[in-house]
Amino acid sequence: MELMDIYGAFFGMQSLLAPEYIVPAMIFAFGLWLWRRPGIGFWAWLTPRSIWGHRSNRLDLILFGIGRLLVLSGLLTRLTVTPFIATWVADAIGSGAVEMSPWTLAALMFVVGDLTLYWMHRVLHGWSAIWPLHALHHSAEVMTPLTAYRHHPLMQLIVPLGYSAVIGIVSGLAIGVLDAGPTVAEIAGVNAFLVISHAALANFRHSHV
Repeated sequence: MELMDIYGAFFGMQSLLAPEYIVPAMIFAFGLWLWRRPGIGFWAWLTPRSIWGHRSNRLDLILFGIGRLLVLSGLLTRLTVTPFIATWVADAIGSGAVEMSPWTLAALMFVVGDLTLYWMHRVLHGWSAIWPLHALHHSAEVMTPLTAYRHHPLMQLIVPLGYSAVIGIVSGLAIGVLDAGPTVAEIAGVNAFLVISHAALANFRHSHV
């Protein structure tokens, strides 16, 4: 295991805490601070001790660490079923000759992925058997960007299974229809639209700001 692997698991572009996403958020926050004129310094306003030192945020930090260690261990990768389902679907539907640009395919995969997470979230709220696990995410007493990772370890194993299955189906359809392994527009190996979404203030979804 190399140092870059550790860095990538915690602060790579798949993580909301990547510098590529934190820096734009801080620039936006600085502009907001200037506009609001809260009467306190920028750093004290952005990272108040009452929030960042709160026991709820300490739990967020622990759960973030556990989740990133799961990523680092490769366990989540082994639970991903996307390649198997994609291959099965592609073989089942045959092949075609539709042309689709990498950017169009990236946009399609991004929208499908986002809708999948939305409906999975609804299921987590509506399924009484699994709600107690997901309830942890909604138990935060204060919010910071770390709250996005406030998930029970079991949820961090369950959700990727469902998500990767849907992405596998869509990938298989795309491979079959496009008659080849389609190329998706990426930035540093991450769907370009996901990078844009993360950079566009995603860190304020869970934030006192």
